[in-house]
Amino acid sequence: MLFSINTDLAIRLLIYLAAQPTGRFVTLAELAAALDHKLRPLRLLTPRLVRYGLIESACGPAGGLRLARAAGCISISEIVQIGKQIMGQEFSATDRKVGTTCVVSSNAPQLDAMYDKAQAAIIDIFSTITIKELCNSEVTLAAANFSARWDEVREADRAVWRRGFM
Repeated sequence: MLFSINTDLAIRLLIYLAAQPTGRFVTLAELAAALDHKLRPLRLLTPRLVRYGLIESACGPAGGLRLARAAGCISISEIVQIGKQIMGQEFSATDRKVGTTCVVSSNAPQLDAMYDKAQAAIIDIFSTITIKELCNSEVTLAAANFSARWDEVREADRAVWRRGFM
């Protein structure tokens, strides 16, 4: 199974939000800095996560993003599905071309069965793993340290940082 960059980014974003104290909103700028990622992909991804009820957003000086549900209620398979990985369909974009003239693919139904079995196993594994399980004590401590440093950064320094990541 191939994962999009958005799937990985969404998982890391949700882990970071899960590591925050309950109720704390995180700005996109802080998320981008913490995840070492550019703002634009986050701006495109977060509305989808809001629409699917994984995060909530608030406007204003104290606004930002936070988890909309408990981290233990968000499975990785749900994020994979939202990340445009259509579960139960293709193993990868190039591995299973419909209507191929390949003599092996067109004469080996076991190949499709193998891919289907692998896909089902991957989905089963991801269905049992939640964001809470991935948010270990090391991540929580690193996120707390980063958030504390971020809150101390002067607004002028943030503006300089944002120019470099937009």
